[in-house]
Amino acid sequence: MNKQAWLAAILWRSPRLRARLLRWRVALARLNLRGAVALAGMALAVTMGVGGAASADAPPQADDIVVVDGEVAVNDNGLCSLIEAIHNANDATTGLVYADCAAGSPDGADMIILPAGGEFTLTTADNTTYGPSGLPVISAFVTIQSPTTAAIHRDPAAEPFRVLAVGREGLLILEQVTISGGSTPEPARAADVTYSTGGGGALNLGYLRLNDSVISGNTAYVGGGVYKAGVLTGGGEEFRGNVAGLGGGDALFSFGEVELINAPRFVDNGDRYAGHVVANEGEMTLGGAIFEANPPGISLHNRGDLTVRAGRFSDADTAIDNDGRATIEDTLLSDNRVGLGNSGTAHIDRSAIINNSSGLVNVAGRMTLTNSTISGNHNTYSGAGIHVGGGAVEGLFNTITNNTAAQCGGVFVSGHYGYFYGCFAGWMSLRFSILTVDDATGGPEAGPASLVHQQSHRCLWHLYLDYSLVGHDGEHGTVRAILGDATVLDEPLERIIEPVLNLDNPQSPVHRLPWGSPAVDALADWCELVDDVDQRGQPRNQDGDGRPSDFECDAGAYERPLTHAVFAPVVGTAGGEP
Repeated sequence: MNKQAWLAAILWRSPRLRARLLRWRVALARLNLRGAVALAGMALAVTMGVGGAASADAPPQADDIVVVDGEVAVNDNGLCSLIEAIHNANDATTGLVYADCAAGSPDGADMIILPAGGEFTLTTADNTTYGPSGLPVISAFVTIQSPTTAAIHRDPAAEPFRVLAVGREGLLILEQVTISGGSTPEPARAADVTYSTGGGGALNLGYLRLNDSVISGNTAYVGGGVYKAGVLTGGGEEFRGNVAGLGGGDALFSFGEVELINAPRFVDNGDRYAGHVVANEGEMTLGGAIFEANPPGISLHNRGDLTVRAGRFSDADTAIDNDGRATIEDTLLSDNRVGLGNSGTAHIDRSAIINNSSGLVNVAGRMTLTNSTISGNHNTYSGAGIHVGGGAVEGLFNTITNNTAAQCGGVFVSGHYGYFYGCFAGWMSLRFSILTVDDATGGPEAGPASLVHQQSHRCLWHLYLDYSLVGHDGEHGTVRAILGDATVLDEPLERIIEPVLNLDNPQSPVHRLPWGSPAVDALADWCELVDDVDQRGQPRNQDGDGRPSDFECDAGAYERPLTHAVFAPVVGTAGGEP
């Protein structure tokens, strides 16, 4: 065993240092270190300047445990099987539980190599430590790797059991491996909902990293693909065709830490019963995540701390349902029934909420909305763009247009009475923004509503439109809104914004500003409130009309650059003589 693995093992056996390394590995995962053996090893590689683990494309090393294609069970036949390999890797005494395989490292990290395109079918459960699992519980530093995707799956005819479990002391890296067909037993009553009913593909209580791996076609009562209470990181992983029962989390249910920051894909998870594709009750960061073609339900349900960057969510009843704390940045919410529903604390920045039935619905709590486009949302009731049914929404530098509904297509602020006739009133402030109408089908573009109870109690909600550009053709298009320092636009719609969304960047559609738009250079340097960038991340506070002044900041989500042509006079005579 090399010195790096030896020192990593010593550090990992110290509870205090192990807790510190667990925190380090989440930070290091952001660097997307491919094929790292374990976080302790990764941390040492960074701090000591030594090499990490081999990539999946590298040839096997002398101390790797190489598994024979199709060999799964323990069998004294001279062929290294998958279960024998894991037992050797787990063993902390000699590393040689089974002589059919190369010895594992008793106090270090081990690499198990599967053949390219190999297939391993599990027919019986290996253990019942956390309920039945097809493979031995991972209790050491183990990497299972294939040059091209190998498959580990449960035989459909077998009794229900998950594919694998990672114990509390275990660290597992799956690289170019597919985990499929796992199934946990259905609980008969609530008291039976334990670890045994979670994680059809994988139960993770320690550390699990997925590199270019697939979790597919697994079922469980909770966490159909993966159920985790430890740490999950990854790069290039895909969750496809997983299903959970009433416990939720068709693809993933998490109580721990999740950092999937290299475009994870969640496709075709769930069934006809409305559920959650991903359920988060811990701390989760998703980068470049794609949610699409999942059956009706909620794509992402958050009751913990959630950060989504550069995500794409489509085809859901609700793309994101937030009851906790959520930060959504550079994200596209399109073609859903509801883009985002909020009852907690949500911050949405530089995002596009387009072509949904309802874009944003704030039921309670607080939402901040900055540098975003809300466009093309249509329903037959109210507030297709933004519906504030309670709580508070504060918006800065947004473009809200082309949303239609029976009542107030762009913004609708309402509320309801609670116990003892208490008024739960919605409130919204919109500043430095564009709110312009494309003829809502049943009334004005924006406004609050009031409910009267027994003719004696009035529950009023408020919509403030300070420093914003409102309406078109001299009509503000609102009802009972407080315009404050808002400017009512006396221009046709096409002179204010380009009515058609610009899709040069499909991840960030915008309504560009035409030459001469009253939104161009309309503001003093309030752009610093959004870090001097617009929705696309382009510089703000640019001179967009060719007349430099102290007012160079554009209203709305898009900052128009100066692109018009400059014509110079031509000097000469008709006869060509000087």
